[in-house]
Amino acid sequence: MSLLIISFSLAISIMASVWIVKKKKSKLLGTVSALILNTLILASAFSVFYSKDEEARVFGVGQTYYYVLIFAIPITTWINFVLLKFVKRKKEEV
Repeated sequence: MSLLIISFSLAISIMASVWIVKKKKSKLLGTVSALILNTLILASAFSVFYSKDEEARVFGVGQTYYYVLIFAIPITTWINFVLLKFVKRKKEEV
């Protein structure tokens, strides 16, 4: 389930950051937006899973592997950063 959520977060952040790079012509803004989107999606999924799971409340997060969602934030952002290097920006028309 965690892998599905991480893949969903990566896909959404790639689409949004590519759209921002093509629209605003700023790769830094695209990378920051990917970081924010990844953080929002993965942290909210972590908090929802943690609040619904009684085992996580009793024994802690380390027993449930939900911490993988939090550790995936910098990894997905780095993948996004690498993929943005291949995006061609739209040339300004004069």
